[in-house]
Amino acid sequence: MKLKVGDPIIVLAGSEKGKSGKVKTILKTSNKVIIEGLNICTKHQKPKTRDESGILTQKEKPIHISNIMLCDLSGSPIKFRIVKEGKNKFRVSKKTGDKIT
Repeated sequence: MKLKVGDPIIVLAGSEKGKSGKVKTILKTSNKVIIEGLNICTKHQKPKTRDESGILTQKEKPIHISNIMLCDLSGSPIKFRIVKEGKNKFRVSKKTGDKIT
C-alpha cells in the first residue's frame, strides 16, 4: 500500500467522482480506504427501549484503492514512484520530480 493517512486524494470513479479529500483510515486486507467526508451512507438504527426514538447515523464507507489517486497541491491527480536514498525511502512525483510528504 503506497498511500498514507492524511494524503490528499481525488476520486476517479463511482458516485463521488471528481471529489477530493484526505485519507482517514486504510484497510489493508480489503485494499480500501476511508476518506474524510466522502461516500457517506445513512444508517437507520432501531430504538433500544420503547421510550427512545430511532436514530439516523451517517458513516463514511470505504472506497477501493483502484478508484482513487494521489493529488498534488493544485488538486490534479499525479503518479508517483518510490525512491530510495541510503536507508530512507520517499515518494517522488513522476511529472515534476518533487518530493511528496
